[in-house]
Amino acid sequence: RQVQLAAQRWKQTSQELERLSRSGDEQRARHQLLSYQLEELENLSLGENELESLEQEQKTLSNAESLLAACRQVVEMCSESDAGNVLSALNASLNRLTSFSGQPAALGEAVNLLSSAQIQVEEAIGELNRFVDHFDADPNRQQQVEERLDVIYSLARKHRVQPAELADLQQRLFDELEALNADDEAVGRLGDELAAYARHYQEKAEELSRLRQAAAAPLAASVEQEMQRLGMPGGRFAIVLHPGDSAEPQANGLESVEFLVSANPGQPLKGLAKVASGGELSRISLAIQVITAQTSRIPTLVFDEVDVGIGGPTAEVVGQLLRRLGERGQVLTVTHLPQVAAQGHQHLFVHKERGSSETRTAVATLNKAQRIEEIARMLGGVDLTKESLAHAKKLVNLAAQN
Repeated sequence: RQVQLAAQRWKQTSQELERLSRSGDEQRARHQLLSYQLEELENLSLGENELESLEQEQKTLSNAESLLAACRQVVEMCSESDAGNVLSALNASLNRLTSFSGQPAALGEAVNLLSSAQIQVEEAIGELNRFVDHFDADPNRQQQVEERLDVIYSLARKHRVQPAELADLQQRLFDELEALNADDEAVGRLGDELAAYARHYQEKAEELSRLRQAAAAPLAASVEQEMQRLGMPGGRFAIVLHPGDSAEPQANGLESVEFLVSANPGQPLKGLAKVASGGELSRISLAIQVITAQTSRIPTLVFDEVDVGIGGPTAEVVGQLLRRLGERGQVLTVTHLPQVAAQGHQHLFVHKERGSSETRTAVATLNKAQRIEEIARMLGGVDLTKESLAHAKKLVNLAAQN
């Protein structure tokens, strides 16, 4: 398991490193472009609200003459015109309304409004005069503003964004560049991790190889001994370790394991999957599982055709071995032999149910009485006899006692 995990970590890290390295040329080109673009934006040094302020100033400077003329004209209309001005008219109006000794109360609001208007006009005249006096119509300033705006607008067109979006663009480019820098750091980090995982894998794989070499011969001898009891007299079993030829860590370690078998006397040892029949394969697997039961982590085992070609004492041995396996984990066995069925902790009866339009396969759990009847049928056929029922009951009771 440790070898599998070490190989898996190495493979995952290798794939991630390969992905980052494969895109390295593209990333370097992108990194160079981003650095250049960011340098342009940083050199621009666009201040907060600077664009709005420059655009407003540009409008003001471009209309300087008209604006100043309008301001002077309004000042004259409000206070300086000999032909009549706003202040003179307001003063005359106030004097006329307040000249009466018994002024009606209803006129008080009108007088207040005129007085307020007089004050506001005077303040407006003061503001206009100050604007005119302090207005800087320097042509050089207008040129500076227009040149600055031209730089901003040109850079915005270059990046295909609105001028007001340049600050957001700069932040996005900065974030992307930071991510690329992080990828560069990740390449170095992953390279170190890959080397560490390779060393860890080699250490665990070599340890597994030593354990395999030490266990191969004893395990083969034990399996071969069980084969004699499982209806394969004269059968031989061997375990061969083939060194791997892959330069990359493999989940199965530094070598592949091959089981060689000779089911009959005089036959050469050959690969298990190539020469063993279905029943022989199941019985050999059963032997291996029984021998390795104390260290195996497989939670559920399924045996099919484990009883093909055997009967009598051999079938009873197979049943006993299956029951032993069932003590440590779940074992499902498909069998037609009563000696094997009697050894089970539970008995499931698989049968077909025919309906009006379809046929279904059903599975029923048998109680003890039903189980004895089914084993009796397996012993003696469809018709149950006292002898077959007694024999079936004896098989079930003996299995439970043992």
